[in-house]
Amino acid sequence: MAARFQWACEDPIAIQDWNTGLRLVEPRTVADVPHCLWPRLSLPLRANLRLFGTLFPKQMKKYQLCVFAGR
Repeated sequence: MAARFQWACEDPIAIQDWNTGLRLVEPRTVADVPHCLWPRLSLPLRANLRLFGTLFPKQMKKYQLCVFAGR
């Protein structure tokens, strides 16, 4: 089955108010690679992430993965 799920939330903090027991831990963009993983990325990828994060911060924030945890 080819199924596609697309969903967006302007304010991820609002999900906490839905009484689901979820708490926003951290929103991350593709440029927010944890420091422990940074050395594993290729030099061109690290350079591009820094460049695009600096030149286009608003666009980078449009694609976020929000990490939630149960209360």
